[in-house]
Amino acid sequence: LLPDKAESQKQAAIFFEKLPFIYKRLLADANALLQADPAAHDLAEVLIAYPGFFAIAVHRFAHQLHLQGIPLLPRVLSEYAHSKTGIDIHYAAVIGDAFVIDHGTGIVIGETAVIGNNVVYCNEALERAQSNFRIVIYQYGINYLIEGPTSIPIELMAFLYGVRCY
Repeated sequence: LLPDKAESQKQAAIFFEKLPFIYKRLLADANALLQADPAAHDLAEVLIAYPGFFAIAVHRFAHQLHLQGIPLLPRVLSEYAHSKTGIDIHYAAVIGDAFVIDHGTGIVIGETAVIGNNVVYCNEALERAQSNFRIVIYQYGINYLIEGPTSIPIELMAFLYGVRCY
């Protein structure tokens, strides 16, 4: 993937130096998911069983490799996560801290996407529509952004066809 052994070792060292920062961001993502999803019982469940978190975790690693100019590997990682979760996040997409994907099958986050901090990205489903996060509901190719902290009125929930209201 890289031209020589010295460059490979240099890039590996840079990547390993970034791991504590990536870990911190992933912990913020996992805690945000735990806070945003009333169905999440504990942090271990989020880390082990949530496909949205898995997709975000793989993205964080792939994005770092992309920033370092590593060819091919970021694409392979992104496609692996997509095949496992149904969530397609381009490795070059810029994603802020405390990012949550809930009900993510079919979500596509493209190469030029820039997503801020404290965003919950949902795909046609939202339970207990109350959050301290900005909520993005993806539906039939349209993104609906609802700024928080907010309690989403049931009338708006009903307007967003396909969103389950609880």
